[in-house]
Amino acid sequence: IVIKNEGAKLPPVSFSHKTHIEKLKLECVKCHHKDTNPKEPEGCVKCHLVAEVKNNAPVAKDAFHKQCKACHEDSSAKGVEAQTTCNECHKK
Repeated sequence: IVIKNEGAKLPPVSFSHKTHIEKLKLECVKCHHKDTNPKEPEGCVKCHLVAEVKNNAPVAKDAFHKQCKACHEDSSAKGVEAQTTCNECHKK
């Protein structure tokens, strides 16, 4: 999956479900935290819109940065290899 916000200053982020689910054994609800059917998760931008806050859900960029960066920083602190700088995720 490529996570891309129109008008962003940095390049899009390539996200691998396979790495996060199969290799790291993360549960789907870690990211898809509001889905009612875990067998068919919705995309993030269903709740986290690109340009406006909806139902108190932060915009997509803020949600991704909060969720992804916090998880990567926590993993790195535990000795698990994870990208923690902007250019490691936002590759040109």
